[in-house]
Amino acid sequence: MMLTGDKGPRRLTGDKGPRRLTGEKGPRRLTGEKGPRRLTGDKGPRSLTGEKGPRSLTGEKGPRSLTGEKGPRRLTGDKGPRRLTGDKGPRRLTGEKGPRRLMGGKGPRRLTGDKGPRRLTGDKGPRRLTGDKGPRRLTGGKGPRRLTGDKGPRRLTGEKGPRRLTGEKGPRSLTGEKGPRSLTGEKGPRSLTGEKGPRSLTGEKGPRSLTGEKGPRSLKGEKGPRSLKGEKGPRSLKGEKGPRTHSPVFPCTCLFPDSLKATMALKKALRTAHRKVAGGSMPIRPQMKAFLLLFSRATMSGRIWSVFFSRKSCVGIHECERETEIKKRSVHESEREQGRECTCEREERERQIKKESA
Repeated sequence: MMLTGDKGPRRLTGDKGPRRLTGEKGPRRLTGEKGPRRLTGDKGPRSLTGEKGPRSLTGEKGPRSLTGEKGPRRLTGDKGPRRLTGDKGPRRLTGEKGPRRLMGGKGPRRLTGDKGPRRLTGDKGPRRLTGDKGPRRLTGGKGPRRLTGDKGPRRLTGEKGPRRLTGEKGPRSLTGEKGPRSLTGEKGPRSLTGEKGPRSLTGEKGPRSLTGEKGPRSLKGEKGPRSLKGEKGPRSLKGEKGPRTHSPVFPCTCLFPDSLKATMALKKALRTAHRKVAGGSMPIRPQMKAFLLLFSRATMSGRIWSVFFSRKSCVGIHECERETEIKKRSVHESEREQGRECTCEREERERQIKKESA
């Protein structure tokens, strides 16, 4: 029978009969064998089986409290309650000494550092941060050096790591043995093979781009862009003179001789060139006279001329035989003779309108 004996007075909480804390035997209304354990694990009353009543509240053999004689020692680090018997239990994350967690028979060695995944602070953990050999799972030849320079773990491939950064035949790094010599002007990295690439933005002899045979010599100044060297670079960025069309040191200026604006620009170019070539030691007036004389002759001929300066600070005027410019000049004159608006004037007006609108 499940419920036998006298009923005890009801408690206000409705849990179980009185005499729980007096140490007597309490009502025998719950008899029978042991029921399933409660979820809390503190030997609560055997629930609904009813064979042997629960002794949980009698005080003699009931669930021992935290301060009792033989209570569960979960918080003291000793052996836990008897319900935890058998082989290894999983370790708890808190690291306290719960029932057979860290003191058990042969618990899992996940956190002991023997052969499991080693922790950073374990006995034989990976020495990645100390520069020694890495964990055993990384075996094989040496991999590429890490950026910090200390011996990192060999990469996951095992055998011989790629020599990308060793400087043998891969794309060489800046600090390698045989790295690219792009900063010294010698042959660049071998990855740049083939014929000459497109010219750079300067339009002269810029570094041959990604398909060039020899690497860019942009900073050595041999045949790279001469703007860095300061001697023969294009001066178009300064707005002073256009790029040269002939071989002398200073750029020449191609113009229509009857253009007043071009004349003034040419005089200014002459003064600047004289100062640079002669260092200001030679008088500029004779050269200006010679220039104006030759320029007046060029005006009479109606041709397009180019003024340039040689290394010896002498002035010369060279006829620029560019067919496109001469053809443009002839078309301009024929349109004026017919009383029509010439193409160059129309283009100039459209250019001015665009500039004002912008």
